[in-house]
Amino acid sequence: MKIFNQLHELQNQGVITPETALDISNYYKSKNKESSSRLTVIYSVIGSILIGLGLILLFAHNWDEMSKIAKTIVAIAPLAITQISGGYFIYKKPDNLAAREGIGSLLFICIGLSISMVSQIYNIVGSLDSFMQIWLFLTLPLLLIFRSSMVAFLATIISTSYVILDGDVLSIIIYMVTLVLILTHFRFLNKKEPNSNYINLASWIIPSALSIGLCAFEQSNDELLFLSYFWLFTLFIWIGNSKSWKDKSNVRNGLKLIGSLGILVMLTMISFHEVADEFITYKMDFGQEWVSLFLISIPLLLVIILKKGLFSELKKDQLSMAFIPVTFVFFFSQSEIISAIIVNALILIIGIQKVLLGLRNNRLGQLNIGLLIISILVSCRFFDYQMDLLLRGIVFLALGLGFLLSNLKIIKTRKNENQ
Repeated sequence: MKIFNQLHELQNQGVITPETALDISNYYKSKNKESSSRLTVIYSVIGSILIGLGLILLFAHNWDEMSKIAKTIVAIAPLAITQISGGYFIYKKPDNLAAREGIGSLLFICIGLSISMVSQIYNIVGSLDSFMQIWLFLTLPLLLIFRSSMVAFLATIISTSYVILDGDVLSIIIYMVTLVLILTHFRFLNKKEPNSNYINLASWIIPSALSIGLCAFEQSNDELLFLSYFWLFTLFIWIGNSKSWKDKSNVRNGLKLIGSLGILVMLTMISFHEVADEFITYKMDFGQEWVSLFLISIPLLLVIILKKGLFSELKKDQLSMAFIPVTFVFFFSQSEIISAIIVNALILIIGIQKVLLGLRNNRLGQLNIGLLIISILVSCRFFDYQMDLLLRGIVFLALGLGFLLSNLKIIKTRKNENQ
């Protein structure tokens, strides 16, 4: 590496001592090993998935010419070979991450492949949701045996698809059990390797799956489901602001970003009079939506109780506290006008707060997000009220000038600080 040549040059010139040069050299060597190990895991997973897909295509090409016994052997053989390979690595090399991830992923695919092929060979009638149910039952132990994050991601995708397709009580229970196992896996991984790429990827995949899976609770009361989503996105933000997540960038903190975007979209929706009217006129029917509210309220309460210093962090972000006025509007407001005023005022406060924080901290991203929120709010109100074109033009000019002047101010401040 070029850095090692520079170390020799710096050592010869007397800029650094031989001990310092050795420490720097060891540091970069360890970094190279970590990078190499990460690439090995990625390639092993990709290779396993490609092998699984290749087997499917290979068998499909010669399928009609095979006898029933040959087809059965072909259906079971890849599963048996993968299980034997997995057992060998678990027994001999249990700490080999690349083997665990690669074989675990391949075994997950082979189980689904074997189930579908055996069903086709012996004409076993079944639906897609029943196939996914059996697949999940057989593959969940892999998560405990291989401790594989890729298996956890695949199980998340299959379980979410299953609960959306089926939607009955049994599918919801299986979905919840699967999520508990997956979350437990990533909780332990987060304690052991908080900066792992798997943790960063999980912060995007799991909240997305939860957001999609919550639709399975929809029965007769869309308004309660709407409130469930609002509380769920609030929970994402609270976890994203917790001690182990708050210092991560937005790219590495999918929880906070998904929660923030979700709340902003929902606030924008109920800022319209028509939607606000539907939002506050609902029937108090006990159904699966109440179950979803109850299930989401438990972790919300636990976060409040366990995270003592959380509220000092949350007070800096009005999005995380938006559920309070929204819940009040949902249960107590009987006027669509009052509801719309509260929601619009809340969006405006959030936008202004982002702008002020951006100006105070010299952060262009935060400033522009605040200005964008205000711009979206103003644009949405154009659809509610018949405004004159001249007034609309003036408003947009003011917003454009606000964007330019505030950004120029921060850029100028940064230049002065660097000088």
